[in-house]
Amino acid sequence: MFVDELFCSWIRARQKAKVDAAATARRLWTWMETDQYGFSSGLERSAAEALDSAGLTAFEALIRAKAPKDALSTVQTLKSIYARQGDIDRYLELCPKAPSPRDCEVCAEVLLRQGSAKEALSWVERGLKQGRQERVDTAWGLDDLKRKLLRLLGRGAEALAAAWREFEESPSSFRYETLMKEAPEAERARWHDRAMKTAEKAELHDAVELFVAAKDLIRLAARVRCATAEELREESHYVMDRAVDALAKGHPDLAARIYVAMAERILVAKKSKYYHAALGNLEKAGECHRRCGTGDAWMRLLESLRATHARKYRFISGLAHLLSGKRVPRQASFLDRARRRVGKISKAAGEEE
Repeated sequence: MFVDELFCSWIRARQKAKVDAAATARRLWTWMETDQYGFSSGLERSAAEALDSAGLTAFEALIRAKAPKDALSTVQTLKSIYARQGDIDRYLELCPKAPSPRDCEVCAEVLLRQGSAKEALSWVERGLKQGRQERVDTAWGLDDLKRKLLRLLGRGAEALAAAWREFEESPSSFRYETLMKEAPEAERARWHDRAMKTAEKAELHDAVELFVAAKDLIRLAARVRCATAEELREESHYVMDRAVDALAKGHPDLAARIYVAMAERILVAKKSKYYHAALGNLEKAGECHRRCGTGDAWMRLLESLRATHARKYRFISGLAHLLSGKRVPRQASFLDRARRRVGKISKAAGEEE
């Protein structure tokens, strides 16, 4: 990404400086050909977006003269150039068989730029149909493009219906946001309730992420409450961190369950370098138990963890502090350790002098 941005900025700067387009194309090609590390892999497609009309013509001539004609990279580069030029006929000449869903998406985008929304929609429909037949998902942007075109053609109700079908198939926070954008402002509350009821049946991961994004703490609490300890352990820290932040204030009992599950996830995986994080989660779980007045149950849980993980010495030493009602000693940060090391080196150097 860095190389792409760097070279595209270089191309635009040369174009502003009125440098010869053929010279720019030659230097670009030389860099790509002599790249031993693959940093410029795929650069030709990004370059096609940055080049102006003269640059595209020069780059195309160079590619046709020097690149292997049947190589996939050559075909993709020429496709990028023709798409940028808006030349669909020459683009399709490079598709030996039927255009792929991705090719259909590119053709639709070109036609949309040219103001032919209706024709663009036909290409989108073609790409979606082919994707379903081949069971491939090589053009994930087709659904978004279809809704955009439907809105442009004054068919907003169809765009909303499409967004709802996608959400029903796979409820997620991303598709929820899409649904809310498509819904008329006066109807968003109704569509929100409908989406939340559907999400109650989703997988724990998707349901939790969605309820957090929608700030529906009642449904979030209900979903976490009915989840088993094993289900909570299997979820990623990324999802559970967001859930516990949302629940900590109003539902400390559920927050405690999540903190314990996050700690057990580390312990079961035997990730010893993260035992300090597991102890930190347990410490937070203890604070939640104290708020709930369930200190006895908390101590029984700690005793159970000590018995189950007795051989994890780095963990047990920290657990002893929790059992005695003390705080777990904080592990020095990388910066603190680096400062101490630099201090020792400086001190030793001073003594030698």
